[in-house]
Amino acid sequence: MNAKSPTADIEAQLSTNPPDGLVTCTPDPVTCTPATNNTSPEKPDWSTPSSTERPYSGFTVPQKRAIALAASAAAFFSPLTGSIYFPALTTIANDLGVSAAKINLTFGSRYPHPFFLSLVQIAGFSDNVGRRPAYFLCFAIYAVANLALSLQNSYLALLTLRMLQSAGSSGTVALAQGMVADITTPAERGSYLSFVSAPAMLGPSLSPIIGGLIAQNLDWHWIFWFLLILSLAFAIPFLLFLPETGRKVVGDGSVRPPWPNMNLTDYYRHRARQRRGQVPDDNLVQELRKNYKFSPPNPIPTFLILFDLESTILLLVTGLLLSCFYAISTGASYSFSTVYGFNDIQASFVPPPPSSCLWLTAVPLKVGLMFVPLGVGGIISAFTTARVVDANFMRWCRKCGIQANKRVRQDLSNFPIERARLEVFLPFLFIGMLATIAYGWMLSYNISLAGPVIIMFVMGWALIAANQALSALMVDIWPATAAIEPMSAAISRGWAYTLLALLAPECEAEPGLTNKQLFLTNHDLKPVEPERRQWKHLNFVTFWIADSFNINTWMIAASSLTDGLSWWQAWICVWVGYTLAAFFVCLTGRIGATYHIGFPVVNRASFGIWGALWPVLNRAVMACIWYGVQGWIGGECIYLMIASVWPSFGTRPTLTASIAMGGTVNYLIAFILFWLGSLPFLWFPVHKIRHLFTVKSIVAPIGGISLFIWCIVRAGGVGPIVHQGSTAKGSKLAWAVIAGIMSALSNFATLIVNVPDFARFASRPSAAMWPQALTIPLGFGLTSFIGIIAGSASAVIYPGKGPTWNPLDLMKSFITNGGEGVASAGDRAGVFLIAASFVVAQLGTNIAANSISAGTDLTALLPRFINIRRGSYICAIVGICICPWQFLTSASNFTTYLSAYSVFLSSIAGPMITDYYFVRKGYLQVRDLYNGENDGPYYGVVGIQWRGYVAYICGILINIVGFVGAVGAKVPIGATYIYRLDFFTGFMVSSIVYYLLCQLFPVPAPSPTGSWFEVSDEARNPNLMYAEDGEDTEQIITGHVSSKKTAESSREKKFWRIRQLL
Repeated sequence: MNAKSPTADIEAQLSTNPPDGLVTCTPDPVTCTPATNNTSPEKPDWSTPSSTERPYSGFTVPQKRAIALAASAAAFFSPLTGSIYFPALTTIANDLGVSAAKINLTFGSRYPHPFFLSLVQIAGFSDNVGRRPAYFLCFAIYAVANLALSLQNSYLALLTLRMLQSAGSSGTVALAQGMVADITTPAERGSYLSFVSAPAMLGPSLSPIIGGLIAQNLDWHWIFWFLLILSLAFAIPFLLFLPETGRKVVGDGSVRPPWPNMNLTDYYRHRARQRRGQVPDDNLVQELRKNYKFSPPNPIPTFLILFDLESTILLLVTGLLLSCFYAISTGASYSFSTVYGFNDIQASFVPPPPSSCLWLTAVPLKVGLMFVPLGVGGIISAFTTARVVDANFMRWCRKCGIQANKRVRQDLSNFPIERARLEVFLPFLFIGMLATIAYGWMLSYNISLAGPVIIMFVMGWALIAANQALSALMVDIWPATAAIEPMSAAISRGWAYTLLALLAPECEAEPGLTNKQLFLTNHDLKPVEPERRQWKHLNFVTFWIADSFNINTWMIAASSLTDGLSWWQAWICVWVGYTLAAFFVCLTGRIGATYHIGFPVVNRASFGIWGALWPVLNRAVMACIWYGVQGWIGGECIYLMIASVWPSFGTRPTLTASIAMGGTVNYLIAFILFWLGSLPFLWFPVHKIRHLFTVKSIVAPIGGISLFIWCIVRAGGVGPIVHQGSTAKGSKLAWAVIAGIMSALSNFATLIVNVPDFARFASRPSAAMWPQALTIPLGFGLTSFIGIIAGSASAVIYPGKGPTWNPLDLMKSFITNGGEGVASAGDRAGVFLIAASFVVAQLGTNIAANSISAGTDLTALLPRFINIRRGSYICAIVGICICPWQFLTSASNFTTYLSAYSVFLSSIAGPMITDYYFVRKGYLQVRDLYNGENDGPYYGVVGIQWRGYVAYICGILINIVGFVGAVGAKVPIGATYIYRLDFFTGFMVSSIVYYLLCQLFPVPAPSPTGSWFEVSDEARNPNLMYAEDGEDTEQIITGHVSSKKTAESSREKKFWRIRQLL
């Protein structure tokens, strides 16, 4: 991980033109050390830094400490603002007539909302313009928001104004860390970060006490009046005397700031320096002034950090870490009031005279005092961790033979800075996790009050220490944009906290269920009621027509043509592949359409009540990855729409700059727009979203056929591909055909296993059979044919480029006139309309194949707190975090990736289909699929059906050697041939193994008649609660024998078969 330094030009100017007569050095990127001024190619001696090295900062140590303390005092407003009304949460909720969970969201709204952050994106603003203007902006916003909060009386106003208030208060934390980075080197950074962290940790301990006093004696609106008065009293002297430290404005502090950044301290300091003859170099001043530009806040740099892979991982960990810290803080008020009876004190309290100290026994203040251990632990951690962080840095310097120098900033390119910081982080993280678990356990079992208080101290100490180590690492990685990093962390932290707050309320479920059943069902997992079974034959037809018109299907035949097949051979492969896919879809879809249950519940019959969670997790991971990939492709469509209107969007250097792993800024912007535009559609339930697919089934084919006709017209024909024969012969031809078929089938692997999630909404079982069997091969075959002909015609339109298989690349060539300029207005208008239809196509595909599937799967993992809607939004968040553009490097790599995961999914589909059609012969006891007791027929051993897992592992093992060969290792040719049939081999092996195991070791609850038997509608929709069953299912089934007798008979047959084998 290399340190980024966008201010390299200014740093170089500081090195070559040092003010005050100092001679400096240029950092050596090879040795990570400052090189000497000589031109000798020999490496400099690390052990004896030259006395002529230029100090990183022109501020003295007392000045740096004063600056750090002033900045940390300003940063105190962020935790103060977030924590001060914790004791009054219940009072505010009652006054506004909303739930406490909604008031908790006003705390989570401090960071996550990009709209407000884009208005006040002070991080990048301060890095470019200076810290002081950004501070002025923060306190102005903060004061206005507090004034408005003091006067409002509605929940919507509270939520909105809290967002605005947090935009100002959270900016002070970013600016404090930015100022520390301006004046300190990595060797001393830990110590100075403690100055920033310590006062900020006073917030969680002091602010609830202050809020408790105000809430007890005054109306809760006075909390915001207090914040307004306090902020104004602090901001006026702070802005008058705080010196400017921004390195793009004052360099190392030796350059006089321009008038917008001027203050009394800088005025007198630079006047004294001028009298002593300490004048900065003119070239340096000119360089700084040339780059100085007073521009409005720009949110793009902050979001770019979020898309750097290493930084994203660190920010995600930081967000979860501090979300845990703040979640405990927000819940402490309610927990201590209910668990330890603080409400009884309030109920029996008679207000004494104001002079009496007994006034302090009121509940809001007493609850507020419970935050003291958390804050004290954080404060102690701030100072102790600083020494540990710096000491570990020094230890690694000695280990690498480096003499650390606190006066100059060392080049960390080849220094193991990540290891030096993470060695401090991991132990504290482990301690914090254990303390958090212990805290929850103590509250659950009503342990003595001393226990949670001590554990809160440990949590505050450990979690803040871990966060401080990660903050130091992020500043080391982004030294020149140090204020942007905390704001990026604030965004990730806010989203994480909001997500936790949204998941806090339990999902809807039937009353009277046991705890085990609550972890097995909710409204979205139970069998679909008749009123929600609204998917008719036409809905499934339009669904698959809509799903077939997508970018991936357009390109599905490209790999086959590259392997040497002719166009008609490749097309036949597509037809065969999707016909087979339709067959498997109908097999799994019928289960959902008959019993009206989704994939997570169907899987419990073959993998066990708890064992089904692993296949579900596999499918959920795949859906989240696919959501991000399809979202990126949708973003490419948005890019074409924007570039059609504003061609400079694709050529401006600032927009074509690269981001991590191959993407560019303009494509990232388009991706975020598509991602944001998709979010409202995730809100609608599955039985209502069918109308979107009806619209897509009309719009998307029109766009695809229009592009198809446009290509033929521009090429004057269908192109050369259709006239070319096959170049593959013999076995090469055979394996190319197999690869083409398997590519189409692998493209459907995810849908094959999760199609019950949609089929369960069918009005009748037949609605999910013939419409799917006919529409899938027709729709996908037609789309791939259009892709083949359009790609062939593109070879004539742009003869020097060869065929273009990606329709988005083809349309990009249309608007850039083949890369030679800007196309006509007519061409750009055509591309805009077709790209818009493709946006609708990608939106529908992403929702149908990914978000709903992931939502259903995640619901099964934690049904008490996640439903399909919440799971879909979690999928969207994961999809943007995986940096999906890295999966689209080339068509061959993407196909390999698809095939690799179909190995796992085919081994899930095998036992699931075999169990239903050949073992149980269509019979399922739906009620027992939600039974978590160990005597249930689907429970298995500790909740796992071992037969399904043995079959699953066998299906993977048959392909695993070939998979290793596909990623580059040398394996036998036979394993490679087997792997080319990955879906079939995985499916067949897992199916056969599962069937044989079930014959040798019969499962409980098979078909009561011994032949095909699907239960009627009355038995498919039972009440899940055992204590309130209506008509018994067994009374509905004629000739039904009990599960117990069936199991006993099955055991007898098992022993007989074993004796026969022996």
